[in-house]
Amino acid sequence: SQALGTDVSQMLSVMIPASTLGNVMAIIMAGVLGRVATVKPNWTGNGKLMKSDSGDLEEKTENKLDLKMLGMGLLLAMTFFTFGTIVGKLIPSIHAYAWMIIGVAAAKILGILPKKFEQAAQQWGQFVMTNLTSALLVGIGISMIDLKAVAESISPLYLVLVFVVIAGVTIGAGV
Repeated sequence: SQALGTDVSQMLSVMIPASTLGNVMAIIMAGVLGRVATVKPNWTGNGKLMKSDSGDLEEKTENKLDLKMLGMGLLLAMTFFTFGTIVGKLIPSIHAYAWMIIGVAAAKILGILPKKFEQAAQQWGQFVMTNLTSALLVGIGISMIDLKAVAESISPLYLVLVFVVIAGVTIGAGV
């Protein structure tokens, strides 16, 4: 919003309804596709994502939830956050969060973090996604959204646009 010279609440008031309606329509489309799959099972791909898929997937190692690993993941996340904040102050034309993402991507590409740290970051990310995302979204929703602007932005054309986007994504995913 800062780069565009727009108020955050104004931007969110336009994006949140589209996201919410999109999620609702995506859930409905998933239900329709689930029903189609029971009626026409040969349309499902028989469990293969691609025609050349052998069906063999990499064996995933199950990491047990560990307080020490969660702490390491939190520390690693805060380190990258601090990196992004510092570089964002030095080069303000790019947002601090973008620098944080660039730092994480560079660390992953260069392979400079031991696997144990990657697993710790994965556990921390999973913990946050599972336990904190809903609370964060409610907090953002209450504090940042102008409900009057949300109500004003919803129109028949808006609903059609959201439906067309979700239908396009659904069809594109099936092709």
